[in-house]
Amino acid sequence: MFCAISGKPPIKAVLSPNSKCIFEQHLIEQYIEQKGTDPITDDPLQKTDLVEINATPQQISLSESLSSSTIANNYSIPSLLSTLQKEWDAVMLENFELRKQLDVCKKNLSDTLYRFDAVASAAAKAFVERDQLKQELAELTSAITSSNVENDGTIDKLQNSDQILSDFTSELSTKSQEYVTNSKKSKKKLQHFSNVSVVQSTDFSEIDLISRNQHVNLNERSVVVKDNDKAFVFGPQDSILDVSQATEYLVEFKDVLYTFTQGLLAAYDLHTKSLLYEEVLEGTDGPVIFMAYPHQISDSYFLFVTERGTIYGYEVTKKALFTISQVKLNDSVQFVNYHKDGALLAIGNQNEGVYVINLLAATKDPIKFSTGFPAKRVDFGLNGYWMFVFGDSDLNVYDLRKDPGTLAMEPLSFAENIISVELDDTAKGFFVSMGNSQVQWYEYVKGQSFVEKSTLPIETNTAESMTLVKIDQGYFLNVISENKCITYELK
Repeated sequence: MFCAISGKPPIKAVLSPNSKCIFEQHLIEQYIEQKGTDPITDDPLQKTDLVEINATPQQISLSESLSSSTIANNYSIPSLLSTLQKEWDAVMLENFELRKQLDVCKKNLSDTLYRFDAVASAAAKAFVERDQLKQELAELTSAITSSNVENDGTIDKLQNSDQILSDFTSELSTKSQEYVTNSKKSKKKLQHFSNVSVVQSTDFSEIDLISRNQHVNLNERSVVVKDNDKAFVFGPQDSILDVSQATEYLVEFKDVLYTFTQGLLAAYDLHTKSLLYEEVLEGTDGPVIFMAYPHQISDSYFLFVTERGTIYGYEVTKKALFTISQVKLNDSVQFVNYHKDGALLAIGNQNEGVYVINLLAATKDPIKFSTGFPAKRVDFGLNGYWMFVFGDSDLNVYDLRKDPGTLAMEPLSFAENIISVELDDTAKGFFVSMGNSQVQWYEYVKGQSFVEKSTLPIETNTAESMTLVKIDQGYFLNVISENKCITYELK
């Protein structure tokens, strides 16, 4: 026999008629005095209800051999043993209570996780149903228009644009959810950097443009520098191509360089350095300042953002441009960032703050995040649930899993003005340049905020742009400043 509370053979065993379990008499009596219930079933129980059990000589011998009576034989201090016995009884009771609480917590956690999965599944189905209804509505509108209005070509174009937008939303909804589910399986480890060494340095006569592709995978990140009629690509594969001197924006994705020049989209192969195609993008309302190619979600679409805050999609196969949404700002857009799951886009400027658009519900108003300081840059963390907003010398990190505007940690202030920032792929570390020929490496400390862990020397006074890339198993930082790009190996 074993006591249901202590797990040891009882010296004086009793039986609870409620739970039909065996207990040590003094332990169950203490529990009844405190709780008035059976420890197992929580039914009301009194001491008089307990049934004494006569033990066999063998059971008595086993109990005595496992009891603390040997202490009395060794020390012969009855009062001390009595005290220790009471402490032991208290520990046994507390241990039993903690085991019960742990079981309850496990059950509650299991129930909560089940409910969360159910809600996520229901939300995904609701998105799909909504997209189907949108598509049916678009088809109905098309049929009504065709029967009442003469098809003059312009109507066809609008209808096709609506259909492409519907297809885009439907595909994004489905594949974004699949990507989120699959990406949870891959855990990325925070790296610790404490030193650098120069790998190479490239000089420019003049830097016209700097563009980073903000790829979710460090081994596909790159930065492009335009120097007059040359484009220098720095990433897993460095390259130099001839481009138009009038190019307004350029970016690299999957070994292809894309350039925008007065509404003309051109694509160049980095390996052969040849022109793949050119397309005129008719209908854009201004210069393109940002391009995203979410091929981890879909290979079928590009996203463009103009300086006026209009968000366009581009269907690669049909070579069709369509409008997704527009953020109405008084001033030009100064910063854009795209969430890795493909559904969220952050846009803003220093005077009007940060706006987050849900591309799955593009007709709804964007959500504004108030920062308390002029925002200079926004980054979605690659953990998927943090959004970083940097000011001149401030940082707010928002938790996207909670109500809009909820901070994930205390705001962080820097001693000097920020020049450039680069986040790692865990969102738990970032580089920041504030001058003085140094780059600081910050790491997240749980329960606190980001803390400076190391200072890395660089050969220029500042870093106007930083891009973290991974080549094979090594990490490198491309730093652009003072008309040069210096590649540092991180250690």
